[in-house]
Amino acid sequence: MLRHRHWVFPGVLLAALLLSVVLALPALAGKEPKSDVCHFQAEDEFAPGPDGVLGTEDDVLVSPLGWRVISISDNALPAHIGEHTDGAVSDFVISTEDDLARCQALEPFIEEAA
Repeated sequence: MLRHRHWVFPGVLLAALLLSVVLALPALAGKEPKSDVCHFQAEDEFAPGPDGVLGTEDDVLVSPLGWRVISISDNALPAHIGEHTDGAVSDFVISTEDDLARCQALEPFIEEAA
């Protein structure tokens, strides 16, 4: 009977390790799949300029209105595809080179830094 007591502590440690791995699996699984979308931003986006106050003539244009390619999680697709409330006719998923070319042909197209 004394021989089996040596295995109790390592067994508990192993069970705790397995439980922690199982609970951590969702976080270890990686990021959610993303899709590229041809997206229309309906307004210029400004940041406060040197004066630190938004809404003055010192504001800095950080993201101009226009079409651009954005990468979004697949669960956000329904909110981006189709008719928008922000004035865009329709955004669309880019799944081929032709889709990308169609997006880049829209005016104004904003090439974002990678």
